[in-house]
Amino acid sequence: MNNFLILIAGSMVMLLAGCASPAQRMMKEKDASAHYKMGLSYLNDKAYQAAFLEFQKAVDSDPGDKLSHYALGTVYVHMKKNQEALKEFEIVTKIDPDYSEAYNYAGTISESSGDLDAAEKFYKKALKNRLYQTPQFSHYHLGDVYLKRGKYQEALAEYQEAIHIDPGFVEAYRASGDIFLKVGDAAAAIASFEEAVHLSPDDPQNHFKLGEAYWNQKIYKKGEVEFNKVISLAPNSDLGKEAKKQLERRK
Repeated sequence: MNNFLILIAGSMVMLLAGCASPAQRMMKEKDASAHYKMGLSYLNDKAYQAAFLEFQKAVDSDPGDKLSHYALGTVYVHMKKNQEALKEFEIVTKIDPDYSEAYNYAGTISESSGDLDAAEKFYKKALKNRLYQTPQFSHYHLGDVYLKRGKYQEALAEYQEAIHIDPGFVEAYRASGDIFLKVGDAAAAIASFEEAVHLSPDDPQNHFKLGEAYWNQKIYKKGEVEFNKVISLAPNSDLGKEAKKQLERRK
């Protein structure tokens, strides 16, 4: 009889222990969520140290929360701690191998540090996920990697793919225009810069690029219009000063 009671008591302890685990898990997830939301609030206000503390508390509460690790990685980037950021993005991709945003961010960090091999690898991993919602960014960055290696056709193909996905991607039009000039296709370069101006008419860089392309083809009057537009938009900027020099050379 005593043995039977001991057996029943042991079973009850095991049952209660099993019930406590999901409850504890739920409390940790709730705690992590609270710190994560608070961290986002600080991050939006650019209070990076406060955001860091909240996201760190979130991952301490729930180490398997990929969103908190990703957010912590972005804070490290803002704090210029790229190696720590890479570690967080690596954790994210271990939790979720299809988390393309983390691969893309890791790629930009690697590219900025000059590790083009790693950057290319990360961008391609990001693009393997067919459900990636913003693949145009990885295509664009991959184009930058190819451009830095002097692989103009490969770079152009990536920029054009980014445009195909997002027809309003101004930077991709501008980058395509630069490559068209390098490979001697002036008409395509002008068309790309014209589209960039159409999409973002208040960006002096677009007008400057278009002005240069016009002048390269001896279309001086249109070039003057674009350089004057640069000056009107940003008279005291480096581009504005360079536009003035270009116009003075034509006098």
